[in-house]
Amino acid sequence: MFFFKTILLISSIALAFLAVYALRFRQSRGSFIFSALLFAGFFYSFGYAFELGAKTVEIKIFWLHIQYLGIPALPTLWLIFSLQMTGKKNWLNPGLIILLIGISLSTIVVEHTNSYHHWFFENIDSVATGNYYVTVIREGPWYWFHIIYSNIAIAVGSLLFLQMYLQSSMLYRKQALFMLTGSVVPWAGHLLYILKLSPDRLDTGPVFMTASGILFSWGMYRYRLLDIIPVAAEQVLESMQEGVVILDREYRIIHFNPSVRKISGQFTEGALGRSIIQDFSELSKILNQVITGTGDITRITIPGDPMKRTFHVRVSPVIDGSKKLQGWTLIFNDITELQKIEEALRESKKNLESLNAAKDKFFRIISHDLKNPFQHLQGLTDILMRELPNMKQDELTRLIGMIHASATLGNKLLENLLIWVNSQTNKIDFVPEKLNIPEMINFSAGFCRGLAESKGIKLIAESEAGLHIMGDRNMIDLVLRNLITNAIKFTHQGGMVSVTARMNHPNVIISVIDDGTGIAREYLDNLFKIEKMHSTSGTQNEKGTGLGLILCKEFVEKNHGTIKVTSEPRKGSEFVLSFPSFDAPRC
Repeated sequence: MFFFKTILLISSIALAFLAVYALRFRQSRGSFIFSALLFAGFFYSFGYAFELGAKTVEIKIFWLHIQYLGIPALPTLWLIFSLQMTGKKNWLNPGLIILLIGISLSTIVVEHTNSYHHWFFENIDSVATGNYYVTVIREGPWYWFHIIYSNIAIAVGSLLFLQMYLQSSMLYRKQALFMLTGSVVPWAGHLLYILKLSPDRLDTGPVFMTASGILFSWGMYRYRLLDIIPVAAEQVLESMQEGVVILDREYRIIHFNPSVRKISGQFTEGALGRSIIQDFSELSKILNQVITGTGDITRITIPGDPMKRTFHVRVSPVIDGSKKLQGWTLIFNDITELQKIEEALRESKKNLESLNAAKDKFFRIISHDLKNPFQHLQGLTDILMRELPNMKQDELTRLIGMIHASATLGNKLLENLLIWVNSQTNKIDFVPEKLNIPEMINFSAGFCRGLAESKGIKLIAESEAGLHIMGDRNMIDLVLRNLITNAIKFTHQGGMVSVTARMNHPNVIISVIDDGTGIAREYLDNLFKIEKMHSTSGTQNEKGTGLGLILCKEFVEKNHGTIKVTSEPRKGSEFVLSFPSFDAPRC
């Protein structure tokens, strides 16, 4: 008996110490309730130790009153604690809390006033058994009400912890097992006493409760039970939009949330326990580099994803309370839209740089290229005004020809410049219609024939019959005239320029070919880029800016066509236009 009383006193001291220790975690959910639960156990154990040592009924009743300052609170506090720790805090509405506290307070009052009504104990006696006195009671109706309520509350709390254990992933199984074991141990001691199975009819409940308190407290230190609430944590994971995969130290999958299923169909219940860097074929090859840090990949596309989504993968280690690695967390964040925005920004930056280059080129044309022909024209007219009375007919004819050529160049340049400006500001109307290509070629060639004849160049226009495209007449005419005049410009006297059109189903192919000076290889790639625009004088020193070719490319593409060029220095050039045939099927 002395040994058992000593155990009870040690248990009561341990419960008081653990109750104070639990307050160290007061920032955590459930810490105050758990501390109050241990304090209630302290009154139970401390009072029972002295009750066993008492000989008279009066002294035993006194220590019973001490015990019942804590015993009625135990089931209520336990149920509230269980609801908080298993993520069911929303069940704790004010009405339920008032009911539970009311039952406990009513039991305390009934027990302490038992001598007036005997609702709790109908009779209390002290019987000598060996060297100690056993308290023998005859239970009243309220006592059995209290027993039924206590067992229901303890059973509900234990079932909640059992459910938490069964629903927890492997990552939280140890914490959940501590909770479950800590709930079952004191209930087992209580049932041994109620069923009269305890040795010498001793109440072993306080001892079992102390063992449970020690278990919980060690768990608080080792696994931060009051900080990590498995069910609540998993509820957060379940609601996350990001895909979350939790791995153990061997990179095996131990948990994943529903969002991961939407990322890849490989994440099913059968994926649990499988290695994510070995058992997922193409996905494993990608994730192996992400997880092990052997590659710089953080953005991945899931193989076989029909939507071609891009995910940013973040890898974080899972560290326990003793700073040991327990596993890894993969978080998949869908950045498809963000990547589209980034690509759009890069494209905008590229366009802005191109526009800035175009602007600089535009100002250069205005300040230099457009200025030159007018300065030349001014100089020639000054000579004409000053020397006209003394000029011979052939000198006058030659000077007027130079003035005409300079004015023509300036007008041509100004025309192209205005057309280009209007095209950049979308002020040119696009009016597509059915165009007869042989007719267009003959018209443009006829417009340029006088220029060709003035240089002694043979201009040939040939076309297959019945070729039609859908395009804007003014744009196509400008393209053809620019290409033909360019060909004449860079062809030597006595040379030849040919314009041909043929069908290469489903496209109509138009070629402008000359046997002139050709284009150096280093200029070919930049021929249609305004920021890299280059101008070369013609065979009779004709001037230009290269702006005409920029317009040709823009207008050809506006009409759903393509333009290509092949050239070899001193052998000539070929510009090839390709447009969808009017008669070809269109999507």
